[in-house]
Amino acid sequence: MINLKFRKKPVVIEAFQMTQERRTDNRDWPEWLNMAWNKDRETVGALYPTTPPTEAVSTDELSIGTLEGAHK
Repeated sequence: MINLKFRKKPVVIEAFQMTQERRTDNRDWPEWLNMAWNKDRETVGALYPTTPPTEAVSTDELSIGTLEGAHK
């Protein structure tokens, strides 16, 4: 039996704090965030309001589309 070893390198994550003011004014958004916001809901890499804007009761929660599904 062959034993294999694998090393997972650390991953650098770029973050941006989304405030209520920044949700209505996207001038300060980095390019990657603008791209994610404009993707179709629930696609990988998309950032979108958890509750669709067409529903009567809306929340301020955001979700991110990942390979494993949507995450709040």
